[in-house]
Amino acid sequence: MAIILPSHKLVIFEIPKTGTTWQREALTQCGTEWHDLQPITDMVCPRHSPPHCYNIPKDYQTVCAVRRPLAHLKSFYFYHKGKYLENIVPKRYYAHYHLWSTADTFEKYIQQLPPAPVSRIFDLFTPFCDHILHQETLSQEFNKLLNIDTSNTPPTNQSNRPTYMKNSFPQLEPELIRIERQYYA
Repeated sequence: MAIILPSHKLVIFEIPKTGTTWQREALTQCGTEWHDLQPITDMVCPRHSPPHCYNIPKDYQTVCAVRRPLAHLKSFYFYHKGKYLENIVPKRYYAHYHLWSTADTFEKYIQQLPPAPVSRIFDLFTPFCDHILHQETLSQEFNKLLNIDTSNTPPTNQSNRPTYMKNSFPQLEPELIRIERQYYA
């Protein structure tokens, strides 16, 4: 889905693992009017359909958030690995994401990825957006764009985060950069 803010004439596209749960919570806590914008087609996943799946009012601006590739993949892997271990496997997602279920470790997951796994996802959204926010500084950018105060909105999805998720895996950054570059070569 996308979030539509009629008072700001803005549509926020939801890219998986880029702070969309926090965005919804922040808008609600700030009293900003918003509602879900349903896709006109169910191409990928109802909550994360790309922009061309929506009828967007002509006078509205669009926005999405992105995230550092390694942090994005780490969040996705551990989120779904936990669901896999609990036998709550998502029924469908982006084509290459099935790899999370076959990799014993995050390191093996990174090694199995096709070229540019994160860029391909972000490329579904960013060309269609007037504003691109960054998950790492989402609160400040959200405040500036919408002229609201989200300082009292706590981080979401933190309480269930296992300790191994806190590992930054700096040794994998060069490998991920190599994989992402293959896409643009």
